[in-house]
Amino acid sequence: PLQFVIMSSKVANRFESTQHDNHTTKLLVELHDGERVEAVVMKYNKHSTVCVSSQVGCQMACSFCATGTMGMIGNLSAGEVLEQLLLANTVAQIRNVVFMGMGEPLNNYNAVISALRQMTDRRVFSLRAGHITVSTVGVVPSMHKLTRDMPSVSLALSLHASNQHVREVIVPTATAYPFEQIMGALDNHLSNCNKKSNTSVAAMIEYILIANINDADEHAVELGTLMRDRNVMINIIPYNYTPGNDFQAPSQEKCDAFQRIVVEHSGRMCRVRRVHGSDIAGACGQLALSMPKKAAAGGGCSDGSGAGGCGGGADGAHRPGVVDGTAAAPVDIE
Repeated sequence: PLQFVIMSSKVANRFESTQHDNHTTKLLVELHDGERVEAVVMKYNKHSTVCVSSQVGCQMACSFCATGTMGMIGNLSAGEVLEQLLLANTVAQIRNVVFMGMGEPLNNYNAVISALRQMTDRRVFSLRAGHITVSTVGVVPSMHKLTRDMPSVSLALSLHASNQHVREVIVPTATAYPFEQIMGALDNHLSNCNKKSNTSVAAMIEYILIANINDADEHAVELGTLMRDRNVMINIIPYNYTPGNDFQAPSQEKCDAFQRIVVEHSGRMCRVRRVHGSDIAGACGQLALSMPKKAAAGGGCSDGSGAGGCGGGADGAHRPGVVDGTAAAPVDIE
């Protein structure tokens, strides 16, 4: 006979950061088939944010992102995404959700949209749509669909470069979705999204800053000029170490100088992101079920203001019991 359970996922391990007053907790979540993903809870003075994963592994293979080293294993169901939120609520009362963990959310579109609708449903989680952010490395067709289907949800675009040439160096999928197409999808979102107020930014731009790759003054000028007439906030994210490449983070002085140039040429809000959870492999770009220095397993994420794992996959990359991003096994909750 079939056996039903309330939760199909469980916390296999939990890691507490010792940085910034222990405000970051990483959960290693084991799914019903034994696969694992990571969720990161970030606690602030007035609210808490959870960074959730949407896929196991990644197909995008971004050169700066640890998730990209895993390869694509499969999509999560909507229930498995929602269970990360349930588990996070055992750590802190969650107000914000960011889809910035393992996987490219817009490559698991059906499951992500289903999860978004239940997160914002007053009968289920009752979160405000404006408190949920979906990050994408730039899957253009699904960016347009997200604006159409969930215009009140915040968009974070993991751009990471100021031009097509530099982007192709660090984001392999840049050849599939050229710069002009991504900017067109961003502009469509800026024109059609539901902002909380006339003063609210309509999207966030994420920019991993890598020494001697995309951190030159001319890159800052290009980025600032590109965003000058766009209602966005720009997050500068100093590169966090991941194995398998020779990248280095710029100095703090270089990050600050880059920020000043971007602000000068864009007139937009621009900030250098504070690192959360790097000691537990929980910072931006570190999610890969790796081994933290003081723990048995690990991964990574970003804070509640921008992109994180920026991994990816493709619709149709299914795991047993998961069909088209929805649960086929009776142990899932939907």
